[in-house]
Amino acid sequence: MFPGSGAFDERWRPSARSLNAMGNAVELGYYTPYPNSFRRFRRSEGRGAESVREDGRSLALNIDTHVLGPLENNVYVVSEPASGALAVVDPALGGEALLEELLPQAERVAAILLTHAHFDHVGGLAEFRRRLRAPVLMHEAELELLQNASEHGFWLGVEGIDQPSDPDRFATGGERITVGEDSLLVLETPGHSPGGLSFYSESSGFVITGDALFFESVGRTDLPGASPQRLLKSIREKLFTLPENTVVYPGHGPTTTIGHEKTANPYL
Repeated sequence: MFPGSGAFDERWRPSARSLNAMGNAVELGYYTPYPNSFRRFRRSEGRGAESVREDGRSLALNIDTHVLGPLENNVYVVSEPASGALAVVDPALGGEALLEELLPQAERVAAILLTHAHFDHVGGLAEFRRRLRAPVLMHEAELELLQNASEHGFWLGVEGIDQPSDPDRFATGGERITVGEDSLLVLETPGHSPGGLSFYSESSGFVITGDALFFESVGRTDLPGASPQRLLKSIREKLFTLPENTVVYPGHGPTTTIGHEKTANPYL
């Protein structure tokens, strides 16, 4: 969100209006939703995917959505039913109740995955990592953002972020992250941030996109380290090449599909 030098970037000094509306992710600008898309979002906290898709395919991986933190981040728990293995994606602030649910299964948490390291997506990372004792994976290009996450949150009025330590290892596009008897394919989708990642389940037909792609919207590209050209290239070459019935689980807001975004997203 800011340069890692410690010098505050005046472009991101929040207005008084922003600080008085911390629940409004639109005002703070982590994504630019299509009109009314945020209001149309219906929380699905604690509710996982069904075991069978609408097209009749059995799911190898389930995904459970928890809406957490002042910017209403989507925190995902991906589970593989046969083994009980889990992966947690983008642990935000406010995850105490979720952690209590996960602690009895802590030994089954294969990894904590980061789509990117903006402070709202890693606000709860230090606590999740400490209590679950699971390895943290992200792209190397996000390291500077991660190392300044607490400071960045403070400058935008979000206090209480315990500064995370560095990840256990870096993930790169094309590798597979094992979750029990299945896996997630890593897609490199930079643009909103320097090293954005998406996680694709071929077997269950979903992709977790972080802040790259939303319902009828895309991530901001006026942030330090962002690039509109790289974001559009990522979406067109890495996400829009997935099957059209692939369900998109974004970092904020409602789910969508690749097919819908190809025809209805006004930014693409």
